[in-house]
Amino acid sequence: MSGTDTLRVGEKMSEIQEINDQNYRKFVNGKGLRGLKVGAKWCSPCRDLEKVLPRIAKAQPSITWGKADSQESPKLCKKYKVEGIPLILIFRNGKRIGRSEGYDTYKEIVLWLVKVCK
Repeated sequence: MSGTDTLRVGEKMSEIQEINDQNYRKFVNGKGLRGLKVGAKWCSPCRDLEKVLPRIAKAQPSITWGKADSQESPKLCKKYKVEGIPLILIFRNGKRIGRSEGYDTYKEIVLWLVKVCK
């Protein structure tokens, strides 16, 4: 990960909601665009994505973001067939429109989001 992939000094962090088995349905079925990052504390690529997620959220302000721990959210993982992490799921008005498994750079993720969310 390059130094440009992390939150810069003075940048405001966007709110990223904590998502789990109890609240994921309400989150993904919300109005508009929703992004959900699924990862785990022990997963190094997940931690790398966690570092750039606030910057991604700032670059894509039309997306409401949430994050879930795969080990603490087995129902969510079963519902969305989570087989590999990190995973980003994108929803529009409750319908899944995008899925990206694995870690990409900040730039690659933002370009993918622009394509998926148009």
